[in-house]
Amino acid sequence: MYKISKGQFMVLLAVGIILWFGDILFVLDSYEASNIALALIIIIPGLLAFYVLGWRNANKSTLVLEKTKKIESIKNSIQMDTPPIKFFSVSTWKLIALTTATFGLYQIYWHYRNWQAIRLADGSDIRPFWRSFFLMFFTHALFKRIVDSSVKQGFSEVMSASALAWAFIVLIFAGSISARGDDAIFTLLWILSFFSVAPLIQIQKAINFNNKNLDSTYTASKKFSVGEVLLAVVGGVLFVFALLGFLSDMSI
Repeated sequence: MYKISKGQFMVLLAVGIILWFGDILFVLDSYEASNIALALIIIIPGLLAFYVLGWRNANKSTLVLEKTKKIESIKNSIQMDTPPIKFFSVSTWKLIALTTATFGLYQIYWHYRNWQAIRLADGSDIRPFWRSFFLMFFTHALFKRIVDSSVKQGFSEVMSASALAWAFIVLIFAGSISARGDDAIFTLLWILSFFSVAPLIQIQKAINFNNKNLDSTYTASKKFSVGEVLLAVVGGVLFVFALLGFLSDMSI
């Protein structure tokens, strides 16, 4: 069962995820959902997790070989004359806190600072403001630049910049759609949009490794500036009001 190709594995995994979301939509649309449908919401993710772990364990040697080849491929594809880049410094927990408190607006600033770092290192004429404002069109390029730079510095946790970028874009898009209605499905999309920080966490880990290797004294920024504290407080208050509104709608 587990000795299948990666392509077959991804197809079966996608089918399982689609079935799970279909079950969620069925439950949300039902006045009296059956106990079986409710149980599947919990059972399906558990089965998918068991399946993923089983497949990874059965194909461990193949995955290690693919990982090694991918590292070498990335290293060989990177131009050796590419200037080292010290990207935006922030700890992962601070990134999570500010992204959540600002309803994702901090992500725009995060993109801006990283594009600014690239412009300073390259001496190029890119416009960080516009690339962060239209971040969905430039996320792939930014993530790839960060992952390539970190691998060049010896980062071994190979990530698919494209997969992380697509995950980020889809979750951001889900948040934008959630504002179009107030039904249960739109509420679900709004909740899912908060997970858009997850791909950024993986990229930030690569950034912190990259920066640490460029500067042995480097420490990811953990302290909040006055502006960040005010931003977090205002965002936190708005988040509480939004949560109270959501709970009141659920009780009606």
